[in-house]
Amino acid sequence: MEAVFFYNSASECSHFKFKCKVCEHNALKQPGYGNNLRCSWVEGIQIYERLVAEISQNIQLSVVDKGPYELAPRVHHLTMSHQEWTKLNLEERRRHLAKVDPLSKAANLIASF
Repeated sequence: MEAVFFYNSASECSHFKFKCKVCEHNALKQPGYGNNLRCSWVEGIQIYERLVAEISQNIQLSVVDKGPYELAPRVHHLTMSHQEWTKLNLEERRRHLAKVDPLSKAANLIASF
């Protein structure tokens, strides 16, 4: 295979990202480099929680046109400037994010960008 890979399902992409995070975690806690995909259940859950939090944060950042994500064309009109975002109160931010990501956790809103 060449260096370019294509994923035709979100689950395959998510699985790949999770495996990368496990390797990253293991590289930080152990000397040397390797593709060690072994971890305990507790470590796996903690890694997955951090991955989900990172994805949620990236979705929030996409609303103000920052971070690695970009809003899809069908919801691109929901992008706001940083000034517009900071003028919203917490409840308005929650409602706005729910339009972009219905699964967003209101408790984990980024206070400022």
